[in-house]
Amino acid sequence: MSRCDLEKKKLYDLMQFMAYHSRERLVEVFKDFYNDHRDIKKVLDMITRKSGLVKLVGQTLIVMLEWIDNRKHRQTAEDLCHKLNQIGIRMAGALDVKLSFHIARIP
Repeated sequence: MSRCDLEKKKLYDLMQFMAYHSRERLVEVFKDFYNDHRDIKKVLDMITRKSGLVKLVGQTLIVMLEWIDNRKHRQTAEDLCHKLNQIGIRMAGALDVKLSFHIARIP
């Protein structure tokens, strides 16, 4: 039983490690689109925590984030989505689909 607890702790630590480094990598990509270095993480958190719609169309998983009221933040989020779409991110594993990110055009 103690070995199982140790394995759960290792998995939890690994998930935290991956989440932290994924976020830092996204911050590096995001720096190209947002000029105020003091707000980069705050604005990125606001964009990535937006609710939205996820829909599978063919071999593409479409992620449509809700409308962002602030015009500057909305344009920055659209630029980030465009950059991520250019990278051509694909999900690993049994479900081999391409990810496509978008911001809703209508409030």
